[in-house]
Amino acid sequence: MKDQLFKKPKPSSYKFTFDESVAEVFDDMLLRSIPFYEEIVRMTGEIASTYYQSNSKVYDLGCSTGIILCHLAQLLSPNPPQLIGVDSSKAMIRKAKSRISRLPMPVSTNIKLQCEDILHTSITNASIIIMNFTLQFIPPKQRQFFLDRIYQQLQPQGVLLISEKVKHPHQEIEKQELVYYEGFKKRNGYSETEISQKRKALEDVLIAHTLQENLNSLQQAGFERTDVIFKWYNFASFLAIKH
Repeated sequence: MKDQLFKKPKPSSYKFTFDESVAEVFDDMLLRSIPFYEEIVRMTGEIASTYYQSNSKVYDLGCSTGIILCHLAQLLSPNPPQLIGVDSSKAMIRKAKSRISRLPMPVSTNIKLQCEDILHTSITNASIIIMNFTLQFIPPKQRQFFLDRIYQQLQPQGVLLISEKVKHPHQEIEKQELVYYEGFKKRNGYSETEISQKRKALEDVLIAHTLQENLNSLQQAGFERTDVIFKWYNFASFLAIKH
């Protein structure tokens, strides 16, 4: 379904939430709002399949509608690993269940969904943890503790893959990158009104850190091997490998 959530005026107090209305159009929203989203999904699968350790688990924290989970299940078939998707939104979990149900057996049976706050998720026997555009919605004061815990719970040689919206420390560059990003959204059919309303709805909900702040947080958690594997203006993906 096409994303038209912000075509009509919203109350000034409206804040973006992952409710039923968002879940219904979320796939279209991702494709039209995140540059090279399909390539990010492909890269995630490529790296996960390279670093996956036999008999371990793969976690997608903030799995939304299950796009990554289904991609990995098909990529790693006929014997995919145990894939665990976690999301706090019941609406997103329902959409993910629907997508997974369309996968052939026995691929779909290897995917487990958990509706809970990822800050409280117990992670066991994980060699791959994925967070695509998830960390940015966690309150900044809680992020370092969360990354520290992920590092501790990953298997040795385990991999963390993160994609995030990022900000630039230089105000002039940050402002110009926002212009480029809004141009991208306009090319994908969003109007000035839709862009403006969504930006306002995300204020104090999505809080971006700089590229370096993200790298510093990963290194502080214990990840000695890190890399920026994708960058497009104010979007970036990170690879972090546990020693």
